[in-house]
Amino acid sequence: MILEIMTILEEIIRSWRKVPKGPVPRLDALKVLVALKVIEREGPIGRYALARKLKLSQGVVRGLIDRLKARGLIEVAKGGCTLTREGEAAIHEYLEAKRVVELEELEASKISKLAPGEFVVGIKVEGGAAKVIDGILQRDEAIKSGASGATTLIVENGEIRFPKTREVVGKIYSKEIEYLKSKFKVEEGDAILLCWAEDEVRAFEGAIGAALTLVRDGK
Repeated sequence: MILEIMTILEEIIRSWRKVPKGPVPRLDALKVLVALKVIEREGPIGRYALARKLKLSQGVVRGLIDRLKARGLIEVAKGGCTLTREGEAAIHEYLEAKRVVELEELEASKISKLAPGEFVVGIKVEGGAAKVIDGILQRDEAIKSGASGATTLIVENGEIRFPKTREVVGKIYSKEIEYLKSKFKVEEGDAILLCWAEDEVRAFEGAIGAALTLVRDGK
């Protein structure tokens, strides 16, 4: 029997849903991760600003802040919420559990031919290439998560390629591939997802949502 190992972010959601009173929040571990990343990036940040960025109600964000504080993942002061070392560890734990080994905000101007958006997030999934068919599923999941679009690339035979045609991307977009190689440690069998959106929160959430399509069976 394989035991399910939950990350602390998944535990927060599971325990929240077991509360006998009150509405069940329309949240998942991904949204909690995004909340922590926003706090990490912009903290100290107040409840109202956090709710606006996450597009969640004040009540849900209030409950989320209470639970993150109780777990020691954030500190709350008059100036707003800030991430703790435990919070940083929780982000790392969740991403590692999903085999997301590298996550980067990219300069949109340097990757615009592959990711034509104002805000772009790149993400590398270890061993993810084997689960990519043509990239459509990853694009659709990114859009479902709020992004504008996503491009999926795979590393095969030492080259970054388009998954459907297996064409070497660098033959067409050499500058973009040089930039990606400067940001990621490219390894055989990995998948690289480029996700773009109108703001950094949607780009980040879309990238993680797309990446999870490659690891949902836990293997």
